[in-house]
Amino acid sequence: MNSSFKGILLLVTILLASIGIKNKVQVRMGGALSIGWNLYHSYQKPFTTFPYKLGDMKSVGQVLNVLPDLRLAAVLSMGPERKPVHLHLEAGVGYYPFSFDLEEFSGMGALSFPLLLTLRIPVIKSYPAGVLTLGGGVQFMAVELHQRFSQEPNPFFMTYVGEIGFGVGALDYDALMIGLELFTRFGMTWEEAVSLDVGIRFNLGWVARIGA
Repeated sequence: MNSSFKGILLLVTILLASIGIKNKVQVRMGGALSIGWNLYHSYQKPFTTFPYKLGDMKSVGQVLNVLPDLRLAAVLSMGPERKPVHLHLEAGVGYYPFSFDLEEFSGMGALSFPLLLTLRIPVIKSYPAGVLTLGGGVQFMAVELHQRFSQEPNPFFMTYVGEIGFGVGALDYDALMIGLELFTRFGMTWEEAVSLDVGIRFNLGWVARIGA
């Protein structure tokens, strides 16, 4: 686990602990399933030569993917009833069969595997609540999966990503969690790999008291 990811985990843990002490509530744990639809994505492969040349830049994209993205999460919940803060440790997968490079076609299809730590915070006093999602982690990708013209190696690559989302959700204790949100996830690396995902997501989960 890299140092930046450890730092994010430490800060979130301290935040959740302070909320729990202030409100004198028990911690809840559970799980969640998210089903999303990618409205737009763009993935740029890292440069493979040094010094970098503009012609080496390769990116693919797709609008309105018809296949759903899936995401599973372990959930830690803490805070006042009806307004808990939820910490999600998430792993997901997305497949985009028609993703390709408009400028120079060299294959189709893309896969993505985001691994994220996200925090869902009620920000609007209503029920269902307005929920802000903030997160970060890494995303692994492969592009040009089929109909390739080149026989060169085509390995997975990764980006360090941040995600922000907003939606509505019912974040209860000892009950189902239901929510719908719009999200944007952006990432990059020093090798100029770039990822951008925009979509909508339906969240379904549950939490229960530890030891109950």
